[in-house]
Amino acid sequence: VGVDDSPAAERVLDAAFTAAAERGCGVVAVRTYLPPTPLWLASDVPAAAVEAPEQDAVERERFESQLAPWRGKFPDVPVETVVSHDSAAAVLVGASKGAQLVVVGSRGHGALAGAFLGSTGMQLVHHAECPVLIVRQPVTTPRRPVAASEGQRLIRVVRQQPASRVGARRASGPPATER
Repeated sequence: VGVDDSPAAERVLDAAFTAAAERGCGVVAVRTYLPPTPLWLASDVPAAAVEAPEQDAVERERFESQLAPWRGKFPDVPVETVVSHDSAAAVLVGASKGAQLVVVGSRGHGALAGAFLGSTGMQLVHHAECPVLIVRQPVTTPRRPVAASEGQRLIRVVRQQPASRVGARRASGPPATER
């Protein structure tokens, strides 16, 4: 499971621990971050190669605190934590080898942007070696119907709950109100 500090993290952890409990397996919880890098090194050294043991310890402690309630709620689910400076997508794709499921959140912002996967989710969908569960935040604003003017195509985004698979369906011709 890929975990960050976003508001979606609790839903992601809930989905990951529930799936692990149902499958009788453990959770590998991944946190990635970019350590502070001196400007003179930033262009020559990849973030994954930067050593920052003090910052790693702080990040690991924060991460362990975030995971503590879930360890208590699911005491039979073993948890391994990974803190890395590499990109979340790279670490999670690597962790997908031999995994039963990779669980991540989606950071959709607004109605339209929320219909698309983030860059990490997109990388996982294309490169993970196991199924990927993208946990979405619930929609908090009511959706309004969108009408296409004559001659335009109407694109509708279809969502499945609780996890979503994003798909689009084209409807051609005039809007339904004119048929």
